[in-house]
Amino acid sequence: METPIANNVQVSDTSLLFAYSAGYFATACFTLQYAPQAVLNYKRKSVSGFSTTGILIKLLGAVFLGVNAILTGEALPVTVYGVFNILQHLIFMVQFTMFTGRKIFTLYLLLPLLPLVLGLLLPSSIFFTNTIKPICQVMSHLPQLYETYNRKSTEGLSLTTQHLNLLGGLAGIYMYSIVPPVSYMTYLVYINSMFQAISLYSMAFYYDGTNRLLTSLDYTNELNQLLKLVGIGPKKSTFIQSKTLLPLVTDSFVVSGHAPHITNTIKRLQTPTITTSPKFKVTENLK
Repeated sequence: METPIANNVQVSDTSLLFAYSAGYFATACFTLQYAPQAVLNYKRKSVSGFSTTGILIKLLGAVFLGVNAILTGEALPVTVYGVFNILQHLIFMVQFTMFTGRKIFTLYLLLPLLPLVLGLLLPSSIFFTNTIKPICQVMSHLPQLYETYNRKSTEGLSLTTQHLNLLGGLAGIYMYSIVPPVSYMTYLVYINSMFQAISLYSMAFYYDGTNRLLTSLDYTNELNQLLKLVGIGPKKSTFIQSKTLLPLVTDSFVVSGHAPHITNTIKRLQTPTITTSPKFKVTENLK
């Protein structure tokens, strides 16, 4: 069975299901996108390496996307993405205030009122203000690239955020390949998300090496950090939780006749230094 959608395009129900599933997946990616970055900022008590100028520009684009999506009745995945995108950037305004000591960032918490008032008083302006998001999305990345270039490092940036950026962009493009958007400018939002991720991957590889990219794929540490932030995670995260495993390992090798070959290894394991981050910072010694 086929369902008519925008511009009288006929789409099968199965294709429509996949399209909207991809749309909601993209929304989920973009909803969670900046959580790893916010956690990283919170743990460091710093936003160094993370461009405040770039985020301010992103916030301007986010408020117009989110508010305009509500006012025009955009596809629900786009509307949800827009609203959460606003909330994410408002959280960064709070962090910028806390970690830089500059209270001017609190004024930007009122920025969502701008597109709301403009859209209600001049509905015809929405057609033009829809271009603000993709323009801001592209322009906002330039300060971050400049910041990274100056520091010659991507330290301070969460690459997990970029993984979600890339996945969300791919899923959004797939959705719109089946369901035409109300505004084709939203195509640019998804395309730019992929470009941003790929460009930062390239800089991470160039400045910080392949290990930076590989360790970013280990989500265990960041997941524990996120759970701890909301108060439900483990108090300590270690690769070895107890020395009780050591006798079991020793006994199994004795039975198999390999004990002489692992004596030194077992001795080293009995007083190991445990690390809990990809940077191998010493955090705990088991005694």
